[in-house]
Formats: sequence, structure tokens, C-alpha cells
Amino acid sequence: MDLALELGMTVTELSQRMTERELGQWVAYHARKRLPTRRLELYLAQIAFRVAHAFGESSLTFQDCLFDFRKPAEDTTATASQAIGMMAGRKVIKLSQGRKRG
Repeated sequence: MDLALELGMTVTELSQRMTERELGQWVAYHARKRLPTRRLELYLAQIAFRVAHAFGESSLTFQDCLFDFRKPAEDTTATASQAIGMMAGRKVIKLSQGRKRG
């Protein structure tokens, strides 16, 4: 699937156009160097990790910064609100929380 995306083809097109030998060469290449998109994801994760640590977020691990589409998405609303609040110098609350109606 990843190889088809990298080459701009569907999986069906790839299976029809690529020989077994060429596929083996791609597998060997990926084992040595990773496909370009995956390398970019690793570089971005490394940057995010370094920036977070520069701003004092020492509890974050490199694994936390990696893209992992196999895990279900978490609700990051609270975390995003805290980050925005820190940048703005104010407390940010979700509209559905923190307000009591009369």
C-alpha cells in the first residue's frame, strides 16, 4: 500500500506493472533507507520532539511524536486548549465546560 502511494499508483496498477524482482528491490531499499514519505515522518517527529523538550515538555517521548494510524485517535481538545492558553497567557476553557447557567 505504501509503495503504491509513493509511486502514485493504485495497488492493482502496481501489481500489474511491477515484476517480482523489482518488488524485491523496493523491499530491500525500504529496509535500508525507508520510503521517502516515512523518512519525512521521522524527521518531523524528531523536530516536534526537540521543540517540545526545548519548551520544557520532558514527559514527551519520541514515540509520542510519531504518526501511528493504527491507534485510535484521542480527544486532544483539552491538550490543544492548554497549549493555546499557554501561548496566549490565558486560561482557555471549552464552551461546554466551566460555565454554570443560572
